[in-house]
Amino acid sequence: MERSVLDEKPLRDGSFVIISLDPIASVAALDAQAAHEASLIKSGKYLALLKNVAYFALDCTSDKKTSTVELLLVGRGLPTAPASWASIPIFPASSHPENGRPAVHTTLPLPWPDCHVYSMAEHDATVSRIHTHPEAGPSLLNDHDRIEVQVMAGSDSRRFWRLQPPTLRMRTPRFEHPDGSEEPMEISAPAYASDSGFYMFLPSPPKLRMPQMRLHVELWVGVDGVTDLAHPDTFASGVGRLQE
Repeated sequence: MERSVLDEKPLRDGSFVIISLDPIASVAALDAQAAHEASLIKSGKYLALLKNVAYFALDCTSDKKTSTVELLLVGRGLPTAPASWASIPIFPASSHPENGRPAVHTTLPLPWPDCHVYSMAEHDATVSRIHTHPEAGPSLLNDHDRIEVQVMAGSDSRRFWRLQPPTLRMRTPRFEHPDGSEEPMEISAPAYASDSGFYMFLPSPPKLRMPQMRLHVELWVGVDGVTDLAHPDTFASGVGRLQE
């Protein structure tokens, strides 16, 4: 078990890993009360797809370079209704029963036969601890599949936004794509920047940084040996408790 740093690169885009929420590290910048409440949060182990891996983040509190990742959580079976349409099956799962999407393939089979990428369960996180493995876990078969998954996840996000009440959509700045579709604009700093204390490649001076919760996860490179995968919904619930 060790801290993830720039010089260690066991992670790659499009690979599957096991993660667990790290509540204590996530509230390290906050007060003792937050640390106590975080200690009461118990996290299961989740299967996740590494959408993107960034190695240039700088942890200003420790002057160490860290790995920051964009994750798409993976669950067994379809997501909870009414968002059951927002997923991408992974072979040997069959085509999606609601949207007809064919299953994407992996370099090696996952230990579970009914997995779906939950396209609305996306999180950016700093890796606080990483457990290496003699052999890397499965990954998407090729770059085409990896990009296709990213495109489908983005499409699902836009569809979800269009399904929101008009009053909510009017309050959200919008970005228009060349095809005429629109999606909400993220006008704050990128999530990897806020999670790592890193913005525009320069760390902000300590006195200018407001203490805040920064999502951290513990990560296992191998996916074997996990007998009971936690459902992605419970990960979101844990993150919500940290944000309270």
